[in-house]
Amino acid sequence: MPAHRRNFRVEQTESLLPAFYIRPGRGSTPVTLTGWTARSQWRVRLSKPEALLELTTENGGIAIDADRRILSYAITDEQRASLLAMAYSRLVYDTFLISPTGRRYKVVEGEILLVRSVTHP
Repeated sequence: MPAHRRNFRVEQTESLLPAFYIRPGRGSTPVTLTGWTARSQWRVRLSKPEALLELTTENGGIAIDADRRILSYAITDEQRASLLAMAYSRLVYDTFLISPTGRRYKVVEGEILLVRSVTHP
């Protein structure tokens, strides 16, 4: 199953990040996400070896609501400030779900637009 394409924004004055509903593949039986983990890397370009940010369920950057099949991101104020202080305006990312047996599934990918504000808090 191909990953869903979803672009989103990280804004200087907004703390909310998107949440994604994880749909089962066409014709497949929905599975519970209990015990699953997730990992996402944010990079300047796909070809760049170093990630600017890595979010995981282990480091608190990704939360999985197993019953509702929702995956959500969280970054700290320091991470947000660090991203917005860089000269870049766009990043790329993807996110994998990892089953309890270790099988990896890319569920979402896209671009992140870094939006700076003229008026600061």
